[in-house]
Amino acid sequence: MFLEADMTQRGSRLPFSVIPWDTDFLLPLKDMADRATGGRPGRAVIVFPNSRPRRYMEELYRREGRPMRLPRMVTVDELRELCRAAWVRTPPLRRAEMPDMIALLRRCVTRVARSRPSDSPLRDLDRPGGMARFLPWGMRLAALLEECANQMAEIRPLDAVDGVLPFAAALLADLREINDEWLKSMREAGLSTRGLEAGQTALAAREEPPLPPALEGRALFLAGFVRLTASEDMLFRYLWERGAHICLHSDPGVIRGGGHWSCADHRDWIRAWNAGAELVCPPSGNVPDIRFFAGYDLHSQLAELARLLEDDSGTERRRDVGREKECEAQEEARDMESRAVVLPHPSLLMPVLQHLPERELNISLGYPLERSQMARLADLALRLREGMRSSAASVRASGEERKEGGEPRWPWRLLLELATHPCLRMLSLPGGQALRPLLLEAERELRRGGQLVRLSSFMGRMRGRVEAKPELRPLWPLWERCVESFISAWRDVSTLRGVARRLGGICELLLCHGEEVWPKFPLDAECLFRLMRDVIPALADNAMAGEPLPPESLFAVVRQYLAGERVPFEADPLTALQVLGTLETRLLRFDRVYLLDMTEDRIPGAPGRDPLLPDNLRALLGLPDKFRRAALEAHTFHRLLAGAREVVLFWQEGVSGSDLLDAQKQRSRFVEECLWHREKKTGRLLRPGDEGFGAAGFPAVAPPVRRGEALPRTEAVDARMERLLARPLSPTLLDAYLRCPARFCRQYLFGLWEKEDVPEGDDNAGVGDLIHKTLYRAYEPWLNRKLRTGGISLEQTLLPLFYEELEESGLSDRLPAESLFMLKASVPRRFADYLAGQPEELTPLWLEHRLTAPVRAGSVERMLEGRLDRVDRRGDSFVVVDYKTGHVPGRGRLFRAKPGGDMMELWRALPEWTPEGEDFLPALADALPSLQLPCYVLLGRHALGRAADNAVWEDLGRTRRDGGDAVELPLLDDDIPEDWRDELLNGIPDLFGFVLEHMARARAFAPREGEHCRWCPFTALCR
Repeated sequence: MFLEADMTQRGSRLPFSVIPWDTDFLLPLKDMADRATGGRPGRAVIVFPNSRPRRYMEELYRREGRPMRLPRMVTVDELRELCRAAWVRTPPLRRAEMPDMIALLRRCVTRVARSRPSDSPLRDLDRPGGMARFLPWGMRLAALLEECANQMAEIRPLDAVDGVLPFAAALLADLREINDEWLKSMREAGLSTRGLEAGQTALAAREEPPLPPALEGRALFLAGFVRLTASEDMLFRYLWERGAHICLHSDPGVIRGGGHWSCADHRDWIRAWNAGAELVCPPSGNVPDIRFFAGYDLHSQLAELARLLEDDSGTERRRDVGREKECEAQEEARDMESRAVVLPHPSLLMPVLQHLPERELNISLGYPLERSQMARLADLALRLREGMRSSAASVRASGEERKEGGEPRWPWRLLLELATHPCLRMLSLPGGQALRPLLLEAERELRRGGQLVRLSSFMGRMRGRVEAKPELRPLWPLWERCVESFISAWRDVSTLRGVARRLGGICELLLCHGEEVWPKFPLDAECLFRLMRDVIPALADNAMAGEPLPPESLFAVVRQYLAGERVPFEADPLTALQVLGTLETRLLRFDRVYLLDMTEDRIPGAPGRDPLLPDNLRALLGLPDKFRRAALEAHTFHRLLAGAREVVLFWQEGVSGSDLLDAQKQRSRFVEECLWHREKKTGRLLRPGDEGFGAAGFPAVAPPVRRGEALPRTEAVDARMERLLARPLSPTLLDAYLRCPARFCRQYLFGLWEKEDVPEGDDNAGVGDLIHKTLYRAYEPWLNRKLRTGGISLEQTLLPLFYEELEESGLSDRLPAESLFMLKASVPRRFADYLAGQPEELTPLWLEHRLTAPVRAGSVERMLEGRLDRVDRRGDSFVVVDYKTGHVPGRGRLFRAKPGGDMMELWRALPEWTPEGEDFLPALADALPSLQLPCYVLLGRHALGRAADNAVWEDLGRTRRDGGDAVELPLLDDDIPEDWRDELLNGIPDLFGFVLEHMARARAFAPREGEHCRWCPFTALCR
């Protein structure tokens, strides 16, 4: 008896058909359809949970090699639409998008809230800013009402709930009225949703209408479902009572009320409907060979996957050619379904594709649009707008601060990201001239600027660069269009329609100036097409499209659209190696299965907490708790394993991130279950290295041994050194040579510098410049005048000057808030200690004064130069003052040593040095870490005579309450004997003569190990 004879009447309740999950589901299903239709499969309708099995079923019929009409194969959504069209006599409704639902819900909540007390959180949502407050809650409320409609839950008010915020509690208390208003508004607007349509179709089925014409007289198979929503349950029961086949892919034990724990939904389904169940075919008895592999990260898993796939391919190629072949159809079927790489998360797709050794793949997992270059470029425009900061200067007047507006500024890193984005670097003029060279100029300009960039000044500097290079001039209009499309046009965006228009402008720019590139990058081209066809029209045409919103609310909606889009790969042909998501494997069987990244956070995954309706409140509305999702994941996992011949489970035993509270990755509970069964069978605990349990071995690497190889002095190096020594040399440059000749050589002679970058975080150089300018202005009125204690006041002089310079410097905008706070809080104390440490009387002679002095190095005279922060007359002597706001080098032992020690021997040996003798430079570097103060003394004595006999560092980064040395750190202490003091001062020219002679004549440039190696960019070259 054929099923179509029973699809027209009620009462033909057939027992559920259970296909053992260790066999291929589609082959018995095909046989059932053929038997039920008398060999005419075109008279059957098969309903699948998703569309993927349809392609495999079509392939099975194709292999029969005869003309026929195929069964009509639909998904559950298509079945619902088919029934709804036959039963619900309403005009077609437009499917509402999330913004439509949020806009309507806001109006509904506003109407309901009018009768609520004035202190209700739901009041005033119709006023300016109301949508921004409602938006995050509106998204969750729309999702809740949609789920309630799909589950046909009875919505009732939830009063006095705990554990939620006041806004959420107010929404839940008025949930029934809000839902009634929402349904009314949806009907008036001619809108519908998937959940509303599902509930509407189920309610229509409860009225027992006649079968839809498309199902009348056909064999109907509801194939492969596990758990049903309430609306699906009502619709399927209606169809089952009229002769539909319910086909389960499950453990045969469910027929007797037992079976695997993950099949509990099937047992409950059979029991709830009071339906019998029968086995379609005997179990195959297949027992999968399950292997395990623990990696320390994703790449170690992928490396092992690539190795296994290479081995599998080699085994297939080495198969004995003399073996008797099976029938052609079975051979093709085995090849088609032989292997599957299963990914629990779409973020794994691109890394997997880069590691797979085979080019012939079939990918059923849609690529997330939000991970594409197109979406990232669009998101960059959003982040540029979010990062835009209004220019504001703090003006201190009468003890108060006020803000003055100005031209907006943008973070330099976002602008740099724009200039270096691959999509922009592929753009060109119609004649073929690429934009890339101009973008490189923009990158260089950004790296030399500040943290926040004014667009007008940046474009002015860029214009100067372009004018200096005539070959770049034709690119300037295209560059201006890029800046307009990504930066200027977004300054005043306030609606979703405005966002859509600007995104459309970006797409037009990419199409007009990248048309020759997109054929080479088909995935990016498809993502661009999806952005133009789906995302932009949806943003421009919805109920919220004209609603003014702040940028953060606007962009949250845009990012939600981007996150919801998937870019599908070509589904045909069905090749030997499949790459699928976990849910896409439902109803399919593979000989070899590779499941990647099987960690607990991936599969089954931890559900996020819903701030509107937490999991403990879902039962009050009759909704299933979200932890039941793990049951569906478990059935999908165990069903896939039951039908496979070989299975490899990969997981990561590393750390999930770098944050302090990140937990260590744990293997999935499903992996633990498989391990437990293996251990139960073997009677012992499994460890990495046991048979079937592999682990990624981290290669043993010997600790680096410092070779310390010196750089030889060649003729080319000698010539560059001579050119360097021919110009005046600063103490900073000499310090670099003293610290490490090898680094000096690489940096100053070879021209190897670290990549120029904008300093972020604490701007130490900017703070130092600020302090120098403050002190310059404080001492300028006292030039060549006696300054006594109290002449410069902290409150009346230093602090007002400091705040004025702080305003002019722009540090208030560049520094992090906590650093700016600490700067303002510490400066008064540091200046007070500085003033307290100054002599009772001094006369400033020079401020920020640049001097030069000759030095005899061997037979050649060299020049030193330096800028002296301040030179004082203190009694009968002159003292050079150098302000230090950051790191202060150690003064070393040389100028603080007593006569007769090893320091005296070193000091007196320096003038006698020759390249053939002992190298005194390492010993000198240990005894004198910095040449700055000796250089300042030398410069002062050359300009002022022998009376210039000392130099000091004013350590403005230290206070007397910090302990340790005083704020003023002299080169020569007062307790040094006079004769030794004179010898040191008179020998300073010989000191610099030795250093310069060493630079000019040393046979090699040896590296010097020390604390500086921790920050040296060339450390790897010394290992």
